[in-house]
Amino acid sequence: MTKTLAPWTALDSKVLLKHPRLTVVEDTVRLPQGQLTNYIRIEGRASAATIICIKDGQILLQREYSYPVGEFLLQFPGGKIEGAETPEEAGARELREESGYTYSSCQLLGWFYVDNRRSDAKMHVLLATDVTPAEQSGGDPEEDIETFWLPLDRFEEMIARGEITNYSVLAAFALLARNKRPAL
Repeated sequence: MTKTLAPWTALDSKVLLKHPRLTVVEDTVRLPQGQLTNYIRIEGRASAATIICIKDGQILLQREYSYPVGEFLLQFPGGKIEGAETPEEAGARELREESGYTYSSCQLLGWFYVDNRRSDAKMHVLLATDVTPAEQSGGDPEEDIETFWLPLDRFEEMIARGEITNYSVLAAFALLARNKRPAL
C-alpha cells in the first residue's frame, strides 16, 4: 500500500531553552492527517565541516572524550562553519586548530544532515591529500584531542569489526567511498 506523504504545518513556536551553544524550540504543528502535536527541535545550529586527511596510505584520526556517552570516540578533524566561511575555509581553520596540520587544496565530497529529526544543520565532508604540519592555533577549551595517523587498511578493518561507532566518521567515510576513493 502506497502512502501519500505531505509536509507538516507550523502553527506556533516557543523557545524552551536559550544557551550560547544551543536553543531548544517547541513547535505546535499540524500533521498531514490533521492531528496537532508539539515537536522539539534545535534552532540555529550551525553547519560544520569535517576533513578526511589521507597521506601515504594513512588516515588522520582523532580520539576525544565524548561526555554524553562516557567514551573516547574516534573522529575526523572538523567543526562549526563560522559566519560567511565556506566549508573549505572552515575545514582548513578547524584542521589547524585541532591537529596542527594544514592543506593547500581539498575536494568537497558532499554533505549529510547532522540530526535531521531535530535540526537542519549539515556536515560538509572534505578530502585533503596534501596535508602538511603547521603551527597549531586557537581551539576550544572543551576539546582535549589526541591526533594520530593510522594505516588506512587498519581503519577499514576497525569499521568492519564495529569498532568505529561515531556516526559522523561512518557517514563521512561512506561519502569518500561513494566518490570512488582515489588511489592513495
